[in-house]
Amino acid sequence: MRARLKLMAIGMVLMIGVIFGTPFLAYGFHINPQADTLSDTEAKAYVGGSIGGVTGALESPSMVRDNLSDTSKIDYIYIGNNQVYTFEVLKAEGKEVTGYQKHSRSTWESGVYPSYPPKNA
Repeated sequence: MRARLKLMAIGMVLMIGVIFGTPFLAYGFHINPQADTLSDTEAKAYVGGSIGGVTGALESPSMVRDNLSDTSKIDYIYIGNNQVYTFEVLKAEGKEVTGYQKHSRSTWESGVYPSYPPKNA
C-alpha cells in the first residue's frame, strides 16, 4: 500500500510538472531567474568588462566550469528556467569577459552540459 502511494505521489509530481512546463532534467542546479530576463543586448554589453559587472547585476552564477575549448578561460554559467547564458572569462587578473553564449535550457541540458567534465575531475 505504501509503495502504491509513493508511486501515485511521483506520478502527481510529474503530471504537475508537465502541466506547468517545469523542466526536470536539471534538478539540483541553482536556478538564477535573472538569466530569463537578460537580453542579448545586455549580455553583449558585458563583453570586454570585468566579470564583476556580470556578478554585480546577476549575482552568483549557477556554476563555474573550465572552458571547454580554451584552458586560459573559465565559464560562468547562469541557468534560468528557460534559458542559459555562459560568459567566457579570462582566468588572468582582471577576469575579463571575452564572450558569451545563449542557449535554451533544454538545448543546454541535453547538448552542452554533458560535455563539461565533472568539477574537480
